[in-house]
Amino acid sequence: MKIKYIIKATARTRSLFLVRDVETFGNVVPFAFRDCEQQEWKIAKFDTKEEAIAACEEARKYDGADYTPIILEALVQEESD
Repeated sequence: MKIKYIIKATARTRSLFLVRDVETFGNVVPFAFRDCEQQEWKIAKFDTKEEAIAACEEARKYDGADYTPIILEALVQEESD
């Protein structure tokens, strides 16, 4: 098992997570905040907090909402290449 970083944000009554490769209006954006309880998404996992912060900044380029992101440590199975 390995520690990775994921990002959660709260918007009114929903918990949102930063996910990868989201299709919006016919385009795929690298990162966006989505409600993972309503639909299955690939939650973005990062090796460092700095990578997680950079991904949040990238998501804000495509998402006009001003969420307060929370970086969480997650214990995940190591992925095989």
